[in-house]
Amino acid sequence: MKPNTFFGWLFFFVAVCPAFAQFTTTPTIPEANQPVTIYFNKAGTPALSTATTLYAHIGVTVNGTQWQNVKGSWANNTTQPQLTLVSGTTYSLTLTPDLYTYFGVSTSSSITQICIVVRNATGSAQSADTFINVGAFQATLASPAADSTTILNSGQSLSISASNTNGNATYNLLANGSSITTSTGASFSYTDSNITANKSYELQITQGATVYTRRFSVMINPGTISQALAAGKEDGINYDPTDTSKATLVLTAPGKDFVYVAGSFNNWSPDSGYAMRKDPSSGKFWLDLTGLTAGQNAYYQYWVVDTTPFTNSPTLVKTADPYSTLVVNSYDDPYIPAASYPNMPVFPGGQSRDVTVLKTGQAPYNWQVTNFTKPKKEDLVVYELLVRDFDA
Repeated sequence: MKPNTFFGWLFFFVAVCPAFAQFTTTPTIPEANQPVTIYFNKAGTPALSTATTLYAHIGVTVNGTQWQNVKGSWANNTTQPQLTLVSGTTYSLTLTPDLYTYFGVSTSSSITQICIVVRNATGSAQSADTFINVGAFQATLASPAADSTTILNSGQSLSISASNTNGNATYNLLANGSSITTSTGASFSYTDSNITANKSYELQITQGATVYTRRFSVMINPGTISQALAAGKEDGINYDPTDTSKATLVLTAPGKDFVYVAGSFNNWSPDSGYAMRKDPSSGKFWLDLTGLTAGQNAYYQYWVVDTTPFTNSPTLVKTADPYSTLVVNSYDDPYIPAASYPNMPVFPGGQSRDVTVLKTGQAPYNWQVTNFTKPKKEDLVVYELLVRDFDA
């Protein structure tokens, strides 16, 4: 979670001392509905050898996503929990009355790991990221990877396999919200054949009251949809001056194979109708949006695909419109006070990365100076200003 400047040294230490356990717990196998005490031996982290006061950067893995519901913020000693010295180099931290309450997680969700880094008071030294399993029942999605998107050609198949650590469990595989197969056992294997449309999958693995949910998706390559872009359309959002239910999106993405537009208007599950067209002359991708409501925020992203990316580059990139006039962000927005931005648009749940906001039917800006003449571009001195550096 946090960058570790001592990773190389720690890697060597772990390699020569594989049996040393920095973190132990009581009970040995924590359960989400019980209190847990974590013990940390700082002898395993030489960088913390002189530190006498230790703090925990701590969160949980909720429904398969790590580092959720983190307590406080890094190096903030008033919001992050302090460990208690037990004796020698051993410290403890008790999470009570149970993990759900301590981290503020709904009991309808699954907590499967405690995520923890121990640091000194300034945050200049730290342990490695550590993930402590919660519950004897652990589940693993072997293929495809959890939260991944697999690119397929229409008609191809997807093989899905999973297992758990505690004997028989019930496996329920859903595609676009509907169950397509169920089975019971210690492992699960299924092939979804002849896939012709984008699918969002959810594999529910249940044992007793514990449910693990693993999500993944398939995106169909629509090929190049060659269609001319109307004259006068520019990169970004092009509002229709005569119809507030329409807007045209234009994106320049050279070298990319195809792009889908995902948004609130298609429940973030774009089908082939939201595959962007490609202008044969300019190479720009574009799509007409219809059915928009005037004066109402709509949210969207571009899902850009390169089927043959450079080494270590992603096949799929989810991004806001480069020409956005307003974006929402799940990391930054919670820190913007209502006094600074009343009625701020809310980041759509379940999404990641920046999201663009568009709104048709907006009132034209009332310019106070009507005879302004722009200077020549070559005469401009451009300074990029990050407002937060100046408004504190």
